[in-house]
Formats: sequence, structure tokens, C-alpha cells
Amino acid sequence: MNRMKEYISRYIAIDVFLCFIFLCSCTKDYFEESYRVYKLRFDYHQNDNRVSFEVYKENPLSEDEGSMTIVKRDDAKPIFTGTTDENGKFTGTLVGSTLLKEVYLYAKIEDNISCVRITFSGDNIAASIYENQNQPTTTE
Repeated sequence: MNRMKEYISRYIAIDVFLCFIFLCSCTKDYFEESYRVYKLRFDYHQNDNRVSFEVYKENPLSEDEGSMTIVKRDDAKPIFTGTTDENGKFTGTLVGSTLLKEVYLYAKIEDNISCVRITFSGDNIAASIYENQNQPTTTE
């Protein structure tokens, strides 16, 4: 009987150890996210006008079902906020996930809302946004 308990205890200890090793190797793959530094360059083409903007991982706008108007979602959280210089230009950096492939650039200029999707590869996120333009002119 003692020999049987010793045999079972040994196999339980080995199983626990193997489970621990397996879980440690999974943790790296599933829970560690890599980050990189992205270079931001935006130009709103504004003379003597600073523009406050926000950068999102997903579209911060949605259609209000009741009034059929476009509104900013309450649950949208920016990954970066900034303000351009007096000519509407901004240069800076953003630390973000290496999985980032597109961002949404949101700004309210006077009473007009501007929200453009920017797709990119590499570490440069750049756009030139003109008034009344639906999509930005991207630059590499």
C-alpha cells in the first residue's frame, strides 16, 4: 500500500511540474505584447490655427440610430492625444503595439468633425488632411 502511495505521489508531482512548464511557455506567447515607437507626422493645413487631435486604434464614431447622425462613441479611448503647431502641423512619437496596422485620426476643427483612417506599414504614421477631405493623403 505504501509503495502504491509513493508511486501515485511521484506521478502527481511529475504531472504538476509538466503543467507548470507548459503554462510558463504559454504565458509568453499569449500575454506578452511587443511594443515599438512610431513616428507621427500630421498636417492639417491650417494657417494661424492650432488643432487638437486624438489617435484611436478603432473608429471612434458611430451612427446614432435615433437621429441618424454621426456621434463620437462614449466607449472610445484614444491611444494618443496632441495639439499641432500654429500652422496645423504635428511631429512626435507614439509607443504602441507592434500589431498596429491602422489608426483613426479624430479632430474637431471649429464646428467640423474630421475622422480619417490611416493605414500604414513600418513605423511611420503620416497624413496630410485638407478641409472637406474624406480620406487623408498619406505619405511614407
